[in-house]
Amino acid sequence: ARAAHLEGFGSKDGVIEGKGEIIDHTEPNGIVVLNVDEPAFPIWKRRAGDRVVRTFGRNAGDVQWHPKTDQAFELQIDGMRYPIRLPTLGQHFMENAAAATAMCLAVGASLKDICDGLETATIEPGRMTPLNLNGLRLIDDTYNASPEAVCAAIDWLAGQGGTRMLVMGHLAELGPNASDQMHTLGQYAKAKGIDALVAVGDALPIADGFGADALYFPELSALEAEVVPLVQSVDTALVKGSRSARMDRVVSALSHALGRV
Repeated sequence: ARAAHLEGFGSKDGVIEGKGEIIDHTEPNGIVVLNVDEPAFPIWKRRAGDRVVRTFGRNAGDVQWHPKTDQAFELQIDGMRYPIRLPTLGQHFMENAAAATAMCLAVGASLKDICDGLETATIEPGRMTPLNLNGLRLIDDTYNASPEAVCAAIDWLAGQGGTRMLVMGHLAELGPNASDQMHTLGQYAKAKGIDALVAVGDALPIADGFGADALYFPELSALEAEVVPLVQSVDTALVKGSRSARMDRVVSALSHALGRV
């Protein structure tokens, strides 16, 4: 029950109800795959009724996932562990991989095919994609953004060594309390010890939440013009925002100015 599209559902309860309707429309002899780590798991499991339920989770479920590094983790299935290395960073993608594994097992795929598929998967640019730009570690996470995904990105960034900067565009489809949610994300980044935060355009509440140390640019073009000197004082910079925020332009500006290594 993630808050990715509250504008369409009104609240998290609305999201829970909406996703529950997907279960309702599953064939009676169908299979429902659920995340045991979701607070709504008991509600959805009851809603599944007599349908077969397959589960995944961090430390419980038919498929479990155990992180090892930024990209490497282990899938645990029937007591056996299988090492996997993904082409992207972050534990939220490991969770996604566990979900995909549970789905594939439910339809009869072999473990070898599943593991091979995860190892060789290609992911669209902008999903926690690491770039080395002449000493700057740039993380391109501009494909899209939800509050949970931003928190996951902040968690990852907080675990890195050296100085860390978060560059944020706005989040779309959050409904009437969008400003409050973005303000909370800025507070979260500050609480996690992120060294610097830059916000642009409608992401002003994120800067306000971070506090007086945040930098804010009203226009994306102004940030593009200034972003190179801004990042030269940090070791790792993570760029994120909803697709409509066009934060990929910031990544392109840095790539063109600094060059990939």
